[in-house]
Amino acid sequence: MSLQMGLGMAIMNDPVNGLSVAILGRIFLLLCTLLFLALEGHLLVIDILVQSFVVWPVGSGLSVFSLDSLVSLFGWMFASALALALPAIVSMLLANISFGVMNRAAPSLNVYALGFPMTMLLGLFSILITVSGIPSRYTALVHETLSYLNLFMVGGA
Repeated sequence: MSLQMGLGMAIMNDPVNGLSVAILGRIFLLLCTLLFLALEGHLLVIDILVQSFVVWPVGSGLSVFSLDSLVSLFGWMFASALALALPAIVSMLLANISFGVMNRAAPSLNVYALGFPMTMLLGLFSILITVSGIPSRYTALVHETLSYLNLFMVGGA
């Protein structure tokens, strides 16, 4: 999203990991981490970890059903991440396409001078809408994840 908004150069250096991370990615990471802690997800993960030793004793292995459901859960994970980011990405794509059409239709207009602030404002507005909808969607995804974990533990027994 940050590249399409024109914030491609707004990168934060992480000296601990030796990586450069987009600033919007860091903001979303902090928001989702705080939501996870606010929903007491860390306690639920520890509880599920303790329950997994009861359901799957050490050395019992995994069944074919549990491996199939694990593969389908990876697909669900990518689909839910895409569902969170897709509205902002599509709106920015449509804005960039419209500015490209406008540049092709009227080449004498300086679309770059008009397009950069407009894409920045549209991107910030779409991020505002996305961030305002994340808590409810994130809560639903966490509950769905916990139900999948319970189903996975029961199916593996």
